[in-house]
Order: sequence, then structure tokens, then C-alpha cells
Amino acid sequence: MSYALYEMAKNTHIQEKAREEIQQCMVKHDNEITHEALRDMQYLKSVLQETLRKYPIVPLMTRICRRTCKIKTTNNARITIKKDTMMLIPIYGVQHNPDIYPHPEQFVPERFTEENNARQDPCTFLTFGAGPKTCIGELLGRMQMLLGLALLLSEFKFSVCEKTPKELTFDPSYCMLKMAFN
Repeated sequence: MSYALYEMAKNTHIQEKAREEIQQCMVKHDNEITHEALRDMQYLKSVLQETLRKYPIVPLMTRICRRTCKIKTTNNARITIKKDTMMLIPIYGVQHNPDIYPHPEQFVPERFTEENNARQDPCTFLTFGAGPKTCIGELLGRMQMLLGLALLLSEFKFSVCEKTPKELTFDPSYCMLKMAFN
């Protein structure tokens, strides 16, 4: 949630659009943030999805190849991956690939509208993993983040200050992004 609030503090037009949607959904649902109201917050979901794309929880995931297979690389070479080979899948790299997400360092929630989601290859968004080993807590985590953002944005406006970094730095020793306030 802190990354979403950081981006919305930097991009106040995104924050205002999300806040307007929250207010409209609350009016529609008797001024309560219910499960149904959260389901209606499509733009806020897009903000959350873009946050998770730009700032994945972990930078990579591992998988073990269950059978020998041949794959074609981006330069059309064919390589063989042998059974029981451990694969490292660079989540951060995939989700910052400009061929998949143009201008990947920009915060663009519109990448994740319902229409764009329908066209997206599911293997290009890997924050919670993919396939049978997808994170078991994904739905709970998403709902908690949506609820937290909806509650915060319905009551507060967020802004940057002189200590807010223009860009966040990646610290490989943590294997995560960290917010470094000097």
C-alpha cells in the first residue's frame, strides 16, 4: 500500500480519480465500503495492479522443470531445458520489459483496465506467481490492500514533501524495493 500511496502522492490526478471513484461507490452502497463496493472500484483495482507491476513483492520466483522441453528464445534460438532444472523467473524483469509494458518506469493504471486485462498474457504479470503454485493469499492480500486504500483515500489526501525521493532505489541485498528517505 505504501508504494500505491507514494505513486498517488506524486501523481495527484491519479489520486483524485481514485478518490472520486471511491466516493461514487460509497454513495451507491449507502456510504459503506462493502465487499460489493470494493468490487465496483475498477480504477482503484487498476491502481493496485499497476503498483504490484511496478513494485513486485519479490523480484524473482523459482520453478523446477518437470520434463525436458525445448523453448524458443526471443532471438529465435532454440534451447533445451532438462528435467529437474531449477528455473529462475525474473518477475521484476518481466514486469519492467518495455516490449510488454511500454515505458515501464511510468505509473500508468490504465494498463490494467478490464479491456486491457482481457488481452494480457497471464505470464506477463507474475507478482503472485502463476499456475498451480500461485500465492494462496493473493485474494485476501488484494482485498486488504483495496480496503486499506479505499479507507485512506476516502479520509485523507496524500502529497509529497521535500524529503520524498523522486525515484525509489532498488537494494539488491534486500531482494526488494525499499523506500530510502535521506
